[in-house]
Amino acid sequence: IQPLITLVLAFSPIMSWGDTIYAIHRKKSSAGLSLDLCGIMLFSSVLRIFFWFGNPFNDALLIQAVTTALTHTAFLYLALKYRPIEEPMIQNKIELGNIEPKVVFGDPNLVSDRIDLFNDKPGRARSPLDILASLKRPYSIWLWNEPVIYWKFLTGFIATLLMLQLIFGWSSTYIEIVGFLSTLIEAFLPVPQMIKIHTSQNSDGIRFSLIGSWLLGDLMKIIFYFNGSNISLQFKLCALLQAFFDICITYQTLRYRKSSR
Repeated sequence: IQPLITLVLAFSPIMSWGDTIYAIHRKKSSAGLSLDLCGIMLFSSVLRIFFWFGNPFNDALLIQAVTTALTHTAFLYLALKYRPIEEPMIQNKIELGNIEPKVVFGDPNLVSDRIDLFNDKPGRARSPLDILASLKRPYSIWLWNEPVIYWKFLTGFIATLLMLQLIFGWSSTYIEIVGFLSTLIEAFLPVPQMIKIHTSQNSDGIRFSLIGSWLLGDLMKIIFYFNGSNISLQFKLCALLQAFFDICITYQTLRYRKSSR
């Protein structure tokens, strides 16, 4: 069964995201989907490819990183092409940090206020998602209006990594930092979408096939990482953390589903 898991894991990005990409193309709309999903997976996969040059890991994981980069390049292209007008754009001065959560904050002096990850009830303390949604991004990163800026930023990101690889590629410390950043960024993949669902109180933009593929992917990753050879600790920790977030967004998706009500 191990060879089958290896094969599925290597090409899992296509299987996981293919249905969502096709849905965007068919509906001519990326409404309900956070562009941060593309950004996180692109940055993570590019970092992982550079990590491989300094510390070659399992070939299946390298193939997975390459297919992830290609898949999410297509995802970003279509998501930008069919982005709804009401999406957060600089020209409308609507940024993630300016979205007002639907929660009525309780008295900060009352220690009895309970902090809940999905808190949306009056009189409660701010939830972690409320706090994250209230943060402003420096230079409005990944909230730009012009699609060309996204591609320029990605090109600059890759060029910077290439330059750093040429300068510090000999350092094992630098290579480990690159690997750690890659897995850490990927682990937080569901968080931006969780924020989007929390602020809109609607999860209709998320397909159940995508959530199911995430959960199945988590299971395969955990089995592969903890039973395979030449697997760095970063990958194992990432798999556990991402599984936790994916369980959270599964609950959230079911809770805020409007179309099924």
